[in-house]
Amino acid sequence: MQKFGVHSEVGKLRTVLVCRPGLAHQRLTPGNASDLLFDDVLWVHEAQKDHYDFVLKMRERDTEVLDLHDMLAETLADKAARAWVLDRRITPNEVGLGAIRYLRPWLDEMPAAKLAEHLIGGIAILDVPKSEWATLLSEAFGGTDFIIPPVPNTLFQRDPSCWIYNGVTCNPMFWPAREPETLLQRAVYKFHPRFKDKTSILVALHESIRDRQIARIDESMRLDRHENLSLDESLLLICRGLANHYSRNKNLLRPSYLLGDSEVFERAASNMRHAADRIASVVRQKVKMPADLLDKKVAFATRAIYALLQQRMVFAQVAPGRNMPANDDEMAAELALLFKQIISAAPEGNGASLRR
Repeated sequence: MQKFGVHSEVGKLRTVLVCRPGLAHQRLTPGNASDLLFDDVLWVHEAQKDHYDFVLKMRERDTEVLDLHDMLAETLADKAARAWVLDRRITPNEVGLGAIRYLRPWLDEMPAAKLAEHLIGGIAILDVPKSEWATLLSEAFGGTDFIIPPVPNTLFQRDPSCWIYNGVTCNPMFWPAREPETLLQRAVYKFHPRFKDKTSILVALHESIRDRQIARIDESMRLDRHENLSLDESLLLICRGLANHYSRNKNLLRPSYLLGDSEVFERAASNMRHAADRIASVVRQKVKMPADLLDKKVAFATRAIYALLQQRMVFAQVAPGRNMPANDDEMAAELALLFKQIISAAPEGNGASLRR
């Protein structure tokens, strides 16, 4: 079985992934170049010649050169991979609700190489098979307008993914014009026979982070540590540990969650359930409440503080003053207050009371 990985910045380059200039670059115009993050249009024929010469020189040095167009075409030959990509690229937010019923049957049956070309090179109104809907679009917007725009920055394969030791990261791109690149890279690494079943390094690192957090949760929620603490003090201690974990690891957690990987989400949900169980064991010492009601409230409160943590410390804008806590202690105090409000908002007559 072939092994993949990058263990040196200066060692011999054995395999490289590139993307040749093509349809996406032919569709650059003075009007759209800036929106697509190009300073000017390309002389595509000359760019293709230069690219071919560069590839030839690498192959002369025994470097295997893979091209994204070819890898994506081979990936899209798999019906599951094709559906996975189109479900995420041809969406109501992207193309409009009415367009999907015309586009999907056409794209579902399109030859894989042609589909790969359009996913990189964009789909113009003139590309769509003639129909009443296509005619209406052409009359309203002009045939050269795009239903999905080209992605010419696939030329720069160093950005949307990179190999680190034995794993690969698929990196969320900042500019909207480059966001589809991550999806295409993810499809190749997820479904292409060459890479299928290989573990993304982000998924693996998320697992290691999860294991460390479980250990921290178990340590911070030992019953003997909370025996002489009030409810407020216990909640603050618990929430301080959670805030510290998210603060330390937010730069890794953000791309891990944005991968959309089911394994990451299931692991995060499992982690949350474990935290809820351990928090409940602490809160039972402080709160008089029927056990089933307490467990439900603690589970809901745990989901609420995790959601707030992710919103504030993982997905919030980095700009100062935009919903960002000043420090971990401030975040912990806000989480503890939210948690207490939820578990203390008991219906009348259930016999609940809080022991401060």
